[in-house]
Amino acid sequence: MKDPIKVLVRRTGQEPSVEVVENHFKTLQNLVGGNIEMPYNPDFSEGLQIVCNEEGKFVSDPKPNVYWGNCNIIFGDIVFVGIGNEGENISLTPEQITEAKEWIDNNNASDISGLVDGGDLANVILDLYSDINAEINPDKPVKGKIKSSGTEM
Repeated sequence: MKDPIKVLVRRTGQEPSVEVVENHFKTLQNLVGGNIEMPYNPDFSEGLQIVCNEEGKFVSDPKPNVYWGNCNIIFGDIVFVGIGNEGENISLTPEQITEAKEWIDNNNASDISGLVDGGDLANVILDLYSDINAEINPDKPVKGKIKSSGTEM
């Protein structure tokens, strides 16, 4: 058995929590609720990696968690792990935990959970389009809540 590692878990709609878990592929799958995906984010410091459910958008009751880029949302629970020199999962450092928590705060998508809980994914897509449009055309009025550079307008 591999040594346990310290990770940061963000269950949808909850505050992130530091947990010590078994360093195993199946453990990560259980934490995110399905097949894992480890998308690259150039904004993260070296060695910080997000793990999510690659099919989180397609489950029967998707829950939005965080915004990912300008026009995407990660649905379902997420986990942050450290990545070692050889690509292996390792414990997060205190600095990485702080960085991940700040990133979650700046990219929180739980505010749209009412739309998704009702199954109205078209409105979610429309909201995202409005957000992108607001960044491109800031002088045009846009209906709804707009996120721009981590702030609400």
